Amino acid sequence: MGLHKTFDITEAQKLQFRWEVYNAFNNVRFDALTANTGVDQATSFGNLTKTLTIYRRMEFALRYSF
Repeated sequence: MGLHKTFDITEAQKLQFRWEVYNAFNNVRFDALTANTGVDQATSFGNLTKTLTIYRRMEFALRYSF
């Protein structure tokens, strides 16, 4: 997801501000291959230990075009 705004400085010069967000809603996808399936450990049976997604990350950029 991203937003950007372009400002005209002169006819040939522009300044652009950008904001981009990765995993904007902070959704979590668990890795099914890391599920604890050992029946000998009843307290941790079915626990998922890792995720497939990364945390929410934001990037800001400023671009000057001439």
